[in-house]
Amino acid sequence: KRITSTIHEAFDVDSAAEISLEANPGDIDAQRAAALRDIGFNRVSVGIQSFDDGLLLMLGRKHDAKTAVAAIHNFRNGGFNSINLDLMFGLPNQTLQQWEASLDKALELDTDHISLYGLTIEPNTPLEAFVERGHLPEPDADLAADMYLMACERLEAAGYLHYEISNWCKPEKLARHNLIYWRSGEYLGAGPGAHSYVGGQRFENMKSPRQYVQALQSAPEPTSVTDAVAAMREIGVVGSGGPDSNAQQSADFLMMGLRLSEGISAREISNRFDVDFSAKFPNEISQLKLNGLL
Repeated sequence: KRITSTIHEAFDVDSAAEISLEANPGDIDAQRAAALRDIGFNRVSVGIQSFDDGLLLMLGRKHDAKTAVAAIHNFRNGGFNSINLDLMFGLPNQTLQQWEASLDKALELDTDHISLYGLTIEPNTPLEAFVERGHLPEPDADLAADMYLMACERLEAAGYLHYEISNWCKPEKLARHNLIYWRSGEYLGAGPGAHSYVGGQRFENMKSPRQYVQALQSAPEPTSVTDAVAAMREIGVVGSGGPDSNAQQSADFLMMGLRLSEGISAREISNRFDVDFSAKFPNEISQLKLNGLL
């Protein structure tokens, strides 16, 4: 509550702003959901991952399927009218039938937004060690592709808009804060380890909460976001360096924008980055169009 109050004191917040929260199912009861809504949160993303208890145990999640369902109901009853749930596919030992059952449960809950992510085994994680030791099988890429295509068909049939590679929503329920990233808009991250994109530069705050607080206590009072970023950089709160190169910014714009079903505008690339998209990538564009990918 203090954090949201501070934001409203420091910024002119649009009365219709999307104020989003991420939550683990096991941390939410009816009273907590209602309290979060009273504070001002109006959208929530719940990290369910699966409705199969065995797979949740394998992932090391603290909740079970029953708790996940209860969390969605608690948020809905608490006044949230924009709810997302996350599911994962391509998990070790996950069958197509298990995936279908999780999709069925997600559709039964009738949430406003659904995010589906294929498993990637990150370096230096317990999951990587389990696979390397043979305790878990390597993820099956072909099976994961079948799961993804099944989800595309099932969600489209249920009336969900597939507006981004991994995201589906009901009409008018697109995730506004995620669209900022995918459209290469500016955003400001507050807190230790938070990432920002301001003035053509990407940077992250120092990760230590103690050092972050100490640094901010000695910072001058800013009069604008630009002044604040400059002051914070001087005291070492954010990463150093100048704005990203034009080539890097345009590459990011392409990479993120092509994730969206709306695509990207060659005219906008030209206006924003002074790049002739068609002239710069003629062979790539031709090949992708030939394969029905662009």
